[in-house]
Amino acid sequence: MHRILLIIGLFLFFFNCAKRPIVKPPIRPVDEQFELAMANLKKKLYDKAITGFSDIIFNYPGSRYAADAQYYLAVAYFEKRDYVQAITEFDFFIKNFPASQFIESAMVKLALAYLRSNSNIERDQIQLIKASELLMEVQEKFPNSEYRSEIEKVQTELEERLANKEFKAASLYFRAGEFEAARIYYEHILEHYPKTTWAHKAKFPLAIAYFNNGAFEQARQLFEELASDSTQPVIQRKAIIQLKKLEDEVLKNRNKENLNELVPETQDSKVGEN
Repeated sequence: MHRILLIIGLFLFFFNCAKRPIVKPPIRPVDEQFELAMANLKKKLYDKAITGFSDIIFNYPGSRYAADAQYYLAVAYFEKRDYVQAITEFDFFIKNFPASQFIESAMVKLALAYLRSNSNIERDQIQLIKASELLMEVQEKFPNSEYRSEIEKVQTELEERLANKEFKAASLYFRAGEFEAARIYYEHILEHYPKTTWAHKAKFPLAIAYFNNGAFEQARQLFEELASDSTQPVIQRKAIIQLKKLEDEVLKNRNKENLNELVPETQDSKVGEN
């Protein structure tokens, strides 16, 4: 039993050690080591940069370089596209160095790392929520942030991802013929994510949903809008075809109404004759 526990303990030890590079004793002053790690980062030699910054964090934890080394360690993982490890390093930096000059940038990059990490479907929504919360916190703490353009970039990507999830849900209902449920999702996309690509994609199926729900006037408005948009020729042609079908359906319903109005009059006249 003790032998099994020892094997498990060794496995966990080596697994955790594998997350960061092996740290060596310092062979040069901390300022030179920091400059070398920064040079490697700029040259996109990310593994060497990661090793250099890790050395500084381990060997000089109380130095004035420690906070910056932790930030650039996270940046190196981010640029290397190891977003899972970047999340860990940025999170550690934000919690332990809240007064750093890089705190805004770290929060923005952490939000972007959440978006780009290859999480499974179950965790995807959690990642999006965390990214959204981070962006709101940045905007509250730094209303005049110098990273405004980067924040907008993250916000745009976040909205695209959220709209994409809504669109997938709407499409499931649409294919199942549940047009009322599909309508709710498509309208939500247009209302909350109007600048996304999914908002444009939602218009045509939303018009179809209106049509199938009997909301002909709303369907007509959307079809006419799409029919006049030459930037999407395929959708434009489909919208023109659907407009013709819509007119036929409206005419058919009008004829039915007229027929229904005539039937009682005929019956009344027969009763009068008897």
